[in-house]
Amino acid sequence: MFQLIIPTFNNPTYLKKFMTQIDNYGFTKIEILDNNSEYQEMLELLNQLQEKENITIRNLMANYGPHYALRNPEIYASLDEVFC
Repeated sequence: MFQLIIPTFNNPTYLKKFMTQIDNYGFTKIEILDNNSEYQEMLELLNQLQEKENITIRNLMANYGPHYALRNPEIYASLDEVFC
């Protein structure tokens, strides 16, 4: 399977539903790019997801938007050859 990148910001409802939907697809490497969320429910969800071994949370220092992984050379270089 390939790497999945999920940009997110202060929206635990969306992220929770999305994670439930993709559970059945067997992604082995999931990276969540959190755009400096401050909403307590979101922070709690990120902490829960961090405990799963196939999920990495990357906490960004600001809200850089959903395309940050493609625009930031350091993050882009760290992505697998095939990602979504």
